[in-house]
Amino acid sequence: MTATVLHATSPGARIAYEEHGEGAPLLLIHGLGYGRWGWGPLLAPLAERYRVLAFDNRGIGASSVPDGPYSARTMAEDAVAVLEAAGVGRAHVVGTSLGGMVAQALAADFPERVDRLVLACTTPGGPHAVPFPEATRRLLEQAQSLEPLVALRRFVEGIRVGDVAFDNDSTSAGLFYLAARRFQTVAPARDQANIRPVFSKFPHDGASQSSRRPGHDNYFSFSHK
Repeated sequence: MTATVLHATSPGARIAYEEHGEGAPLLLIHGLGYGRWGWGPLLAPLAERYRVLAFDNRGIGASSVPDGPYSARTMAEDAVAVLEAAGVGRAHVVGTSLGGMVAQALAADFPERVDRLVLACTTPGGPHAVPFPEATRRLLEQAQSLEPLVALRRFVEGIRVGDVAFDNDSTSAGLFYLAARRFQTVAPARDQANIRPVFSKFPHDGASQSSRRPGHDNYFSFSHK
């Protein structure tokens, strides 16, 4: 979906946002490294029932990039600025990952702004939260100094589900391709340039025909050069 990019003014930052649909307001707050484009195919069905507001967190996309670090409280103030600019007093709020932490700060510090709160893949942070695995913490610290493709590959190689690590070469390669392909599909043109070199390493569609079902991204039976 395409929409006119609007802007809200928050302390120290200009926040880009867009609107879709009509109905009860629904504010989407994405996680680390994702802009408005990260909501992808979810926007259209949500916009059938809600007035959807999606924005770029400060530091990414079309929002400004003030000096950090950024606290969850500061980013919650950015969310309030978007609501103010859109003329919305109170909204349902969905936050994922880092966006979930921001959404919790929004609900705690600006409860009058939040109707229903939906949290996905997130944590409250603080001393009583389940800590990040040590390897993940180190990678987050290192990521800022890594080339985008190197950082992406290391994050993919570090994926775990419970006690299962995706350390099989073909599986991690497939996951890496999916992440890179998704980024190329939806990211702004200026960010896509950082990911394009990965595709020179793969066949035209990145997968054997036998591993791909129509309408699905099944790239785990993966053939690459």
